[in-house]
This record gives sequence, structure tokens and C-alpha cells, in this order.
Amino acid sequence: MKSTLVVLAFIILSVDASGYYDLHAGDSTYWCEGCEGPAMADTLLNFQRPSGGWPKNVDPTPGDVYWGKEYSATLDNDATVGEIRFMAQAYKETGVADYVESAEKGLDFIFDSQYPTGGWPQTYPGASSYKAHITFNDNLHVNVLRLLDEVAAQMSPFDILPFTEIATQAKSAVKMGLKCLVDTQIHVPDTAGGMCPTTRRNWCAQHDRNTLEPMPGRDYEPVSFSGREGINIAHYLMSLDNPSADIKEAIVGAYIWAKTAVLMNYSVELDKNNNRILAYHKGAQLWPRFATIPDSEAIFCDRGCVDNPSLEHNQYPEGFASINAERRNGYYWLGNWGANIVQRFEEEWSVDHQVTINPSCVGLTFSPTLSQTSSPTRNPTASPTSRPTLNPTASPTPRPSVHPTSSPTSSPSFQPTTVPTASPTLAPTLQPTDAPTRNPTLQPTGAPTASPTASPSLILTENAGASPAPNLAASSTSNPTASPTPSPTSQPNDSPTINPMQSLSLEEAPAALPFTEDEGKGAFSYQPSPRPFPVPTAVYTPNTPIAPSPSAPSLFSPST
Repeated sequence: MKSTLVVLAFIILSVDASGYYDLHAGDSTYWCEGCEGPAMADTLLNFQRPSGGWPKNVDPTPGDVYWGKEYSATLDNDATVGEIRFMAQAYKETGVADYVESAEKGLDFIFDSQYPTGGWPQTYPGASSYKAHITFNDNLHVNVLRLLDEVAAQMSPFDILPFTEIATQAKSAVKMGLKCLVDTQIHVPDTAGGMCPTTRRNWCAQHDRNTLEPMPGRDYEPVSFSGREGINIAHYLMSLDNPSADIKEAIVGAYIWAKTAVLMNYSVELDKNNNRILAYHKGAQLWPRFATIPDSEAIFCDRGCVDNPSLEHNQYPEGFASINAERRNGYYWLGNWGANIVQRFEEEWSVDHQVTINPSCVGLTFSPTLSQTSSPTRNPTASPTSRPTLNPTASPTPRPSVHPTSSPTSSPSFQPTTVPTASPTLAPTLQPTDAPTRNPTLQPTGAPTASPTASPSLILTENAGASPAPNLAASSTSNPTASPTPSPTSQPNDSPTINPMQSLSLEEAPAALPFTEDEGKGAFSYQPSPRPFPVPTAVYTPNTPIAPSPSAPSLFSPST
């Protein structure tokens, strides 16, 4: 009997706007005297640290007691942000002074912990090591900005005194936070011959609080482009009304990165021992959690790779199998984060803001050493242990700038200029092949091929009716010479999957992860129970025994 392979689409659980806590707005059965709401608010008063914030990875229930003695608190994993919302709602429902004082103290924690450069550390005060860096990891920066947006806009529950009195302070903090995102976005050398409108691309998961340089995190989180965090930053920026020219340019740069850093034709699956492996699936798309700067080669790391580059593997897909099982199974190295941002940009944002991009920009391969053959190795000449350095004296590749004014002068500027509406709009179509290359080839349809001297390559027009680029999901073409070659009896669309995975497509998973692997194990004396996340339509269940299909082609798994 044919066995079943479960395709891991890396479902990323999402939470509602109130963080981990349901606000129960207007629910008299929840907020009545002696009911669960006030009891929960009293519990959060106990959990609040003297610094004003809360600890992370705790899931208290009414009546729980926190025995930790630490003064500092954290914004990581949505800690403090969700509690502030809940305490503000508690005051709005009950009028209890202790609750509003708690919420104000939490907001003061956020205002006080913001660096002059606009970012926030993971822990405050007294943070050290990577926890002192400006932190985008696990969407910390974006989570804080969304909370402050609500305060600044006087949205419920911040639509009453005293919160309305600090709306201006919240707006100022948001302005600084947005400038931080613009200032920290990493530039790359212009290898597209002027076809791209900006040299901006992506962000690292952490940046130095003073110099804004990309910084490593834990010992398996090297300096890199961050696929998941950068995409979530772009999603936030795309949600802003009336974005500035700098914000628009940042969004365009993030889109270009997502479009060109895609990893084609492999999906993450489970073998019979529940180990994650890569299997060939024509048309499948993944994005790396970490990618080299500036070439966006996927990074897979064992613990200690930050100090020992020999533990870092960059070849795809072989690099995934090169790391040990503990890291391969215990961390999200690959995900479908880029699919949503590409679709949202092409179908909505670029149309709303009258933006067109030269297809030659997103169709080019930005890594000059990337293999163009059918081999699954993306860079056959590169050592799997080599890592691009950020030191310009130690590498022939200039260190990418993290300052918006230091982008290469050869890059065309982002020009919000009006052009004649008769100018053709290039609508690229995605045509992946069987070859497991990283970057799809983009072919313009219904428009002349862009001239190498075309300028500008990104145009803001007044033609609101410009045709958007087509959906990311496109048909795949067959390449009989590609390697690996799928078995004639095993097609990706025909591979059976066990419920509830069968209805999931790579584009359907949301793009926010509310927790970090490897965190919260014994960090505090309070041991939380599993957090009650919403149940998704499909979920990765690591304990499901699965055997690989006998006809499955070319599984990249450890040689053991």
C-alpha cells in the first residue's frame, strides 16, 4: 500500500489584535464583579514586573501567582503588548484605578525602552548580548508599532482618558519606529544594470542600537537577511495609509527581495522517523528564514555557527540535510512567508499606489555565481562553509550599507513622478521550470521587452487603472533534462496527504509567528501551560507516524 507523505506548509499560527488575551469588549458576563475578567486582571497585576512590562512565555489563568523576582521585562513574543491592551480594557469595563495604572505603567515601559535610533530591545532594562539589539525577531518591533498605532489613533480601549492624553506621545514613538525601519533596511550592490528602482532589500533580525549594523542573534542565528521578519515588516508598511516616499521605496525593496529570493521546486516533508526533509515538488515555493548578504543564499546552521562558519551551510537543497537533526527539526529554516507579500504587492498595493516595476529587475539572478544548470546545487563553486562577511576589507563584496543615504549612486532614485498614461505597463508572468533554481524567470506579456537603458524602472503614475501583475500561482512547465526528475507515477498534485493537510496550499499560511522555538524553557520559575492559540485549518503534527512514498523522487535527507 502506498504510504503517505505530509507536506509541511509551515503553518504559522496567528493571534488576534489583542495579543494572547481576548478583550471580551462589552461582555457583561465576563467583566461583572466576581467574574473571570476582573480575576484575570488581578492576576496580570501580580505578573507585571517593577519595570512596567511583563515576562514572556507565560499563560496565566485567573488566580495564578508569579514567583519570579526579576526587575526587567520583555517585549519578545508579544509579551507586554497584549497585557497592556487587556489592562486598558479592564479599566474601561470596570473603572478600577489599579488597572489603568497598570496599563499606563506598561506604556511607559515601551516609551522608556525605545532607543534614540527608534528601535526596541528584546529585554529592558539591563539587556546584554543580542537581547540589547534593536529586535525585529519574532515581529517584536511591528507588534509594538501596531499597539502604538492604536493608542495614537485613540482606538478602543485607548479611546478614553487618560489614554487620549498620550496619543501625541504615541505618534512620536511611531514616527521614530518607522524611521528606524527605513534606516536599518539593508542595501545591496546594483547588479541589475540600473533596472531596479532601489538597492534596498531586506532587514536582519537584529540591528545594533547605535550603528544600525546587522547583528547576530543566538549562536545559530548569523548576520543575514531575515526572510520571515523582513516580510512581516513589509506587510506592516503596506498597511499604512499615505506612506512617505521612503516607506514606498522600502516596500518595493522588500518585494524585490521576496520575488528574487524564492526557492523553487522543493517542499519540506516528514520522513518515516518524523524528521524534516526536502522533497522535489514541481512548482513548490519556499523562502529562507536566513539568507546571506547580499546574495540571498539560504543559510542552514548548527548551533555555534555564528562563531564557527564551518557549521553554516549555504547550498540548497543539500544544506538543509547537512545540519544535525536537532537544528533541522527544531527551527523554522524555510517557510512560505514571501508568497503573501508578492501576491499582495502585485494585486493590491502596486495598483493602489500606481507602481510598476521593470520585469528585468525581478527576473534577474542577483548572485553572479548562481548555477544556471539543472543541478539542484545553487552555487557549485562556493564552499558550503563560507559566509559573506560584512567587513569590506576582508571580502571582495562591499559591505551593504544600512543607511538610506549611502546607497550606490548608480541606483536610480525612487521618483514619484507622473508619466503619460500611454506608457506600457509590463505584467510579468511566473514560469517555473522543473529545475530547482532559486529564481523564476519572468517574461513580460503584452508589452515590449524592456530596454537595458530603460529609466526609470519604477514609476509612480496617476493611472489608477494600470493592470496589476498576475497572481503568483502560475503553471509549471516540464523540463525533461532537469535533475532530480520526478517519477512518472508521482506528481505533486497527485501525492496523497493525510487530513487536515490536504486542503492547504503554500500561499494560504499566514505570515506571523507568535512564538520562538527554543525559548521559554525554564526561563522563569513560573512554568506555563500550553498557550491556547486559535486552532488553524491545517497544522503540522510532528508525532504523526509517516512513511515516505516508494515513488517519491530525490529526497534530500541525512545520509545516516
